[in-house]
Amino acid sequence: MNNKQEEEIRKLVDENRKNGNGIYSYFHCNKCCDEDLYQNIGLGWIPIGIQVWCESYYENILHLDFCGQKVEVV
Repeated sequence: MNNKQEEEIRKLVDENRKNGNGIYSYFHCNKCCDEDLYQNIGLGWIPIGIQVWCESYYENILHLDFCGQKVEVV
């Protein structure tokens, strides 16, 4: 990532924070992206953490394992 890209990301994050949103990058299914399909993603709690699931391909995109760490929800 170059300095210009980093600056653009910082600006976007700052703008979103004003609205209460700190997201600057989203999860995507590579297969859906390759086929230019709408992202139909499920996100939720699983016993070990969080899972991101492609509803179109019924495949795991990502899971975050909290390794037994307690997570506080705000």
